[in-house]
Amino acid sequence: MKDFLAVFGEFITVIAVSGMLYQVIPEGSQKKYIQFAISLAVLTALIGPMISVVSSLPDTLRDVSLRTEDVETVVGEDLSDQLIEESTANIERSVVSLLSGRFDIAAEDLAVLAEVDASDPENIVIRRITVDVCGASAAQKREMETYLRSLFLEQSEIVIREGKRS
Repeated sequence: MKDFLAVFGEFITVIAVSGMLYQVIPEGSQKKYIQFAISLAVLTALIGPMISVVSSLPDTLRDVSLRTEDVETVVGEDLSDQLIEESTANIERSVVSLLSGRFDIAAEDLAVLAEVDASDPENIVIRRITVDVCGASAAQKREMETYLRSLFLEQSEIVIREGKRS
């Protein structure tokens, strides 16, 4: 806004000076040349700011596109991180639900921690499942481990350990 006011003020000044010069131009053969020069000065004062805006437009557009790409990158990374976190939490809830239903153990007595490898966001790999279970016998723990190994196709490390009551 300040730039616009500055340009507008300069243009008004050029118009005022031009008007005064038109009044003091002596009559004669040189009058039309002086009027032409004054007209060029007014035209230059009018077109100059437009040329500077148009010439700076590619830089402005490039800056805007760079900022847009930066925002898209940050948003994309945030969404990927949130998706991975939500997927991991969903895996943990699903394992608790499966074990609770299959082995008749209260969900409160189970705590599951899933560790994933998300170095390639398109191929998230479950590396390790750790289950803390309260009050289960050693045979139940082995059975849980076997069950989870078969569910995860022997691709993930399965750890079943005694949990602490809260």
